[in-house]
Amino acid sequence: MRVTEPSRFFILDAEVFAQLMNEWFPLAVHLLEGGYFYRANLAELAGQRERLLALGSLSAGLTHELNNPAAAAIRATASLRERVAGMRQKLGMIAAGPHDRESLEALIQLQDQAAERDICDTGPGIPPEIRDRIFEPFFTTKPVGEGTGLGLDITWRIVVKKHHGDIGVESVPGDTRFRVRLPVTQAKAEPVSA
Repeated sequence: MRVTEPSRFFILDAEVFAQLMNEWFPLAVHLLEGGYFYRANLAELAGQRERLLALGSLSAGLTHELNNPAAAAIRATASLRERVAGMRQKLGMIAAGPHDRESLEALIQLQDQAAERDICDTGPGIPPEIRDRIFEPFFTTKPVGEGTGLGLDITWRIVVKKHHGDIGVESVPGDTRFRVRLPVTQAKAEPVSA
């Protein structure tokens, strides 16, 4: 506030001012209160409506996906793509790791109507006490947050369950060997470069 000439001010306590306004101008107080509460109620109703619309949209989307086999297939495909991308990233990290070029080998051969592929490395090996658990879902020896424990489980499901093959491991320090065996009728011949 700015004054342009000498002025006097009356200072009133807020409670006294409210009492005076209620006594002298009850209609003005009623109009001001009505406007204030109307806006507050309107804002609350608008917020409730927005939340209900969001909940309805979410519910409709979930119902559609749950009742629609095509949507379920799309979700499964997206999930599989994410897993494959994750496996590729992990394989890239392994390949870029502290291994020598000769430390990882991939050997393919035909044995008894089956294609066998050995994947070997020259690392520290897999300790015997955990060897029976490496294909279990969520089993990992990595620190929390660094491994999901799903890589070998997914590999086992693809090889054994989907293609009716076999996967096993032999490990001693300096020579860990995963052997993947697929029936020839299930396997596709592809050129492999070492």
